[in-house]
Amino acid sequence: MCRSPRLAFMVGTLVLLSGCGRQGSLQPAVQSEDSDRVATRPFVSESDGTNAVAEPSATAHFEMSAESPASSSRSDEAVARSGLAAAGDSSYRAAEKGRGPADAEFREYRSREEMRTPAAPAYQVQSGLLTAGSIDDHERFEAYRQFLSQSLQNDAAETLPRLAIGRRVMIQVVNTAGLPVGDARVVVQEPSGWQNRRSAIDLTTGSDGRAMFLTGIDGGADGQEFLVSVHGSSGEKPYSKRVRLDGQPWHIVLPNAPALRPTRLDLALVIDTTGSMGDELEYLKAEIDEIAATVKNMFPNVDQRFALIVYRDEGDQYVTRSYDFTESLSEFRSMLATQRAAGGGDYPEAVHVALEQAGQLSWRDRETSRMLFLVADAPPHDRFANRSLDAVQNLRRQGVRVFPVASSGTRLKAEFVLRAASFLTMGQYLFLTDHSGVGNPHAKPHAPEYTVEHLNRLMVRMIAQQLAGRRLVPQEVIAIERGDLSPLDFRVEPPCHQQQETQVSLTLPRISIQSLSTRFPLRLAALALIIGGAFAADLVRGRFVR
Repeated sequence: MCRSPRLAFMVGTLVLLSGCGRQGSLQPAVQSEDSDRVATRPFVSESDGTNAVAEPSATAHFEMSAESPASSSRSDEAVARSGLAAAGDSSYRAAEKGRGPADAEFREYRSREEMRTPAAPAYQVQSGLLTAGSIDDHERFEAYRQFLSQSLQNDAAETLPRLAIGRRVMIQVVNTAGLPVGDARVVVQEPSGWQNRRSAIDLTTGSDGRAMFLTGIDGGADGQEFLVSVHGSSGEKPYSKRVRLDGQPWHIVLPNAPALRPTRLDLALVIDTTGSMGDELEYLKAEIDEIAATVKNMFPNVDQRFALIVYRDEGDQYVTRSYDFTESLSEFRSMLATQRAAGGGDYPEAVHVALEQAGQLSWRDRETSRMLFLVADAPPHDRFANRSLDAVQNLRRQGVRVFPVASSGTRLKAEFVLRAASFLTMGQYLFLTDHSGVGNPHAKPHAPEYTVEHLNRLMVRMIAQQLAGRRLVPQEVIAIERGDLSPLDFRVEPPCHQQQETQVSLTLPRISIQSLSTRFPLRLAALALIIGGAFAADLVRGRFVR
């Protein structure tokens, strides 16, 4: 007779314990929001989302700098020793043939709530476990253009930023020897009357000597002829050339310009520290030492600086915390170690504020490779989507290349924004995969194919490419996977607290739980279920006395 009340009690307890939170699973037991608050340091700028900060934000910058031919060859040797290979090397082809199969097939998505709340790992956090893939949307530009077009067509609610790139033109700056000229200033001017020209965009070449002009964003969409002026970083006489839109890529020879590689690296980490990012944050703490040490070993003459920006969302304990550049790895490690994942609650986060703070970092402008890793699993709020891309454009003008690291729970809208950030700044889109067995399921990108490797080696390879000025390919390939080519679906997701809305009706001898619009929070409903079950149990047993 009392089995049903007991069942009600058990179900209610389970529902009460499940909740709809987004707390990270790897937070130390002694850590609390209060201890997180005490952890702020004198060099921290904290923002409430209004962009009014007490101090300049911390900055991380990677830029290619000058090296002599001798030091350049030493860097090439270091790259070879590191296990990386230049694109086209036979060593990569051999490694690809010997790659092992994926550790496990991609798991199917669970419920949204489960994806947003990381499961507690049963192993100790250590470096070298996370696996990731990468996509260079400039290498497969037509596939990316198709992704953009289909995304905007299927975005019926118009929640995505209107990213109209127009015509893409690659600009290659070389010296008389045909070697790439990095850190050169490239000014593209519109064809509106050669006497009263307007600058469409002012860009900086990467260490590979490349820059990118987009007619839909930079201006001159109706023109066919442009004037390109190039200024070398070593004081060479500026060189100007008239070019046509149909004559791309634009090949610019800067006479007598040295082919220098970066001598300085500015590296910024921008990390979502809401509750769902607990796993990723803890693993980054474990990975950063090995990444920095490997880069230092490969490029011993490159001066490294590190900056950190962490962000949550409006209404949380903080919106952003910005730590300026430091040359001390131990100081940077301390900055990162004090961070804890908490807060959030709905899907979008304050991405726009974090990117704006990144643009205020003290990036160096000469002989520097400027890089930013954006570790995130959620897009900006719809009303701030365009503002986020404006912040990316500001980073692009400063010559900062953005490399997103999409984490577990990333969905289509987040992929759209993160890939736009990497495309506009000529970075690459990185994303965690399920091959490590760590954390919740990871979404496949909407791309034909991608290569999987360990995240730490992938991040090192991205940094090494910027410092070496050439494309490098992985040698330790875990798998080559097919991407998600299913039809794009931009259904609007409700906040977490609206995703599981429940009305409970208790009847004897049966319990029914129906999904309806919420009239009271889930946990209050569960509490009512528990009390009702206990009351019914006593009534059935005859222990209830009027």
